[in-house]
Amino acid sequence: QVSKYLEKKPAIVVFDMHETEYLDSSALGALVTLLRDVKNYGGEIRLANLNQTLKTLFKLSKLESMFKIFETVEEAAK
Repeated sequence: QVSKYLEKKPAIVVFDMHETEYLDSSALGALVTLLRDVKNYGGEIRLANLNQTLKTLFKLSKLESMFKIFETVEEAAK
C-alpha cells in the first residue's frame, strides 16, 4: 500500500505510529529506504505519535536526526 501511495509522489508522507509498539532492524531499514526514495523526489517523511520506546530507539540509533518527529498527526501534517 505504501509503495502505491508513493507513486503519486506526495510532498509530505506522515506515518501515525500510535499503534506501533516496537520496530525491529528490518522495519527500521525499510523506513530508511522509504525516506531515501521520498527525499529523492523532493518529499519528506514525518513520524507522529511515537511511544517512549520508539523515541528512545530513534535516539539511540541516531535516526531522530534523519526523520522529522512530531507529537501528533495534526502537527506532522502542517
